[in-house]
Amino acid sequence: MPFLTINIVDSGTVHVAPDGKTSTSSFGHMWYEINKGDGSAGNSFGLAPIKDGAPFGPGKIYDNDRDTYQGDRTYTRTIEVSQAQYDKLLEFGNNPASAGFSLYYVGNSNSCIDFTWKAMELVGINPGGFQGAILPRANIEIADRFLTNYVGGLPAPTVQTDIVPSAPGWSLMSTTSSQGNVSVYLVSPSGTATLSANPGESFTFNVQTGVFTLQRADSSKEHFDPVTGIHIIQGADGAGAILGGENGSPTPFNAGGLTINSNGTFTITPAGGGAAINLFTTSSPLSVTTNPTLVPRVDTPDDPMSTPSANGTALGSSGGTYEVKLAPTVLNTNTDLASAVFGDSGTGGIRPNDGNLSGTGAQLSTIAHWGDAFDQAAANALPSSTNLLAATTQNAASNVAWVPADPLILDLNGDGVKLTSYA
Repeated sequence: MPFLTINIVDSGTVHVAPDGKTSTSSFGHMWYEINKGDGSAGNSFGLAPIKDGAPFGPGKIYDNDRDTYQGDRTYTRTIEVSQAQYDKLLEFGNNPASAGFSLYYVGNSNSCIDFTWKAMELVGINPGGFQGAILPRANIEIADRFLTNYVGGLPAPTVQTDIVPSAPGWSLMSTTSSQGNVSVYLVSPSGTATLSANPGESFTFNVQTGVFTLQRADSSKEHFDPVTGIHIIQGADGAGAILGGENGSPTPFNAGGLTINSNGTFTITPAGGGAAINLFTTSSPLSVTTNPTLVPRVDTPDDPMSTPSANGTALGSSGGTYEVKLAPTVLNTNTDLASAVFGDSGTGGIRPNDGNLSGTGAQLSTIAHWGDAFDQAAANALPSSTNLLAATTQNAASNVAWVPADPLILDLNGDGVKLTSYA
């Protein structure tokens, strides 16, 4: 009987390349292995960029991950598969394009994680096409549940990734038991289930404070903030304790000592007395103000390229019928490479706020071009003047002020969005 093995290693894992070069993995790695079950070594398949450590660029399938990643696996699990599944996994590993999978590596959207989950999709373990959590380790609990359900003949779990905007990597996973009961898990970026709601229990999420509340069947509660790590346990009688956060030791409180305010913040009176503790401040970056003394009138023309007319302006004008403001620290502030790539992917390279192109794609193409030239320079394939320019360009890539993109468009009056040319 053939077998499939899913492997995950964490950041910091030692990697020894075939040429003997030793490094440590920055983010970790995820890959799969298959074998016929006849005692042979089998095959190993994992996607990585051709240029070691590159966040994006041409990638390839490596067949030696099981040998090059040293030490114990952070997670590994082997299950039996059919011969037909084995054949599909072998074909996909040798030729990802056969399943429409691109080998162009993008760290946040087409990585070793996406590759491994795609393999599981092809053989029915991941029928919904889940593409994985953003970091390898964050997939541990999720992958294990998918494999458990598959082996047990149960429906595959459903997963929502990056559910906490201010703390990437958190996922919410629901899974069904053989009795039809649904359990929900809050999975951390480290791949562990921080909170779990069993049948008869429920999760709620306060969008103002970012706090999860777990209502237990026995009327006890747990409150958890993924950003600060503060965890509050509260018994059915209302007494409990604050765990985590800046305080190293638990802070107990008596029944009636916890108050949840109307805006979602917490006020807690410690059991031993002392000043009240205020937790989970709200901070919404988006504000919308309406002017009730003005009645908007919108006439949408037959020609969709014409501008609808209205009495007053929409965005950023206090004299109009409504005004929208966004905290200046939210959009178009991070000029690092990762933020530029994320924003560029979300907007298709367009900056809706000022009607221009972000320029990120062109900058990346230039750096990729000179990066190739720099590689050729090392082999003395180009003249020295080109070598210098290539090295300078590649060095500048880490210091350039990247232009961010802002994927925010609000249609407040519901008549559609009109885009203007950026040319």
